[in-house]
Amino acid sequence: MSVVLCWPSDEHYPDVVAAGSLAAAVSDALLQAGSPLRASEPSVAVPTAYARVARGVRFSQISLARDVRLFLVDFWADRVYLAKHSSASLPDVAGVLSSWLTDELQPSDFIARHPSVHLTDRALSYERGTLIPDAWKRLLQRPLDKGVYGDLYHFIAVASEHPALRVLLPYMSLWRFSVCRGQTPRPGDYPCVEAAGPGRFAVVDYRGRPVYAEGDANEAVKLLVAMIAERDRTGEE
Repeated sequence: MSVVLCWPSDEHYPDVVAAGSLAAAVSDALLQAGSPLRASEPSVAVPTAYARVARGVRFSQISLARDVRLFLVDFWADRVYLAKHSSASLPDVAGVLSSWLTDELQPSDFIARHPSVHLTDRALSYERGTLIPDAWKRLLQRPLDKGVYGDLYHFIAVASEHPALRVLLPYMSLWRFSVCRGQTPRPGDYPCVEAAGPGRFAVVDYRGRPVYAEGDANEAVKLLVAMIAERDRTGEE
């Protein structure tokens, strides 16, 4: 379903048009539901079709589908994208927002109360507190096309055994591998690693240049760990 960032149409969103913006319409629905929550308009080019509701470490974003009445809602906690929902009903949206932001349900309880909500593949890992080890497990189980990634899977297997890397969140950026602190990928925190030929790997800047050095998997792991420690020490971006 595509999202439209333009003035909502009278045909599909007369209540949003009457309220003046999606944020105002969502706020009205929350008020009618007896919720203290209110929506805000993010600073995007056309804010009338986009809204955000936040409380503590949790927030949700609401946008509009094109050519049909449908409110698209996502659910986040600690900057981790955990669930999504869609509904043609603003009162329903208000109820789901209240469950997530006010009742602070865990993901499993959230979908038990709202079966139409869909969890992301990180949601239950987040709930269990195993998000980072589960991310490593998924990455090690992911089939990598050698035509695109070369021998990068071998590097990832070696990297997964290093204690300094195992505590960081792994992620793929195009054909490269990297890690970051926190529970959601933040590209550019640290250098990336890419295949540089059979059994060879290059440690590179996030944008691909410069190439800091290259070597076999063990050598590349040692260099990546050293560069992470140096960036953490100096605060270098």
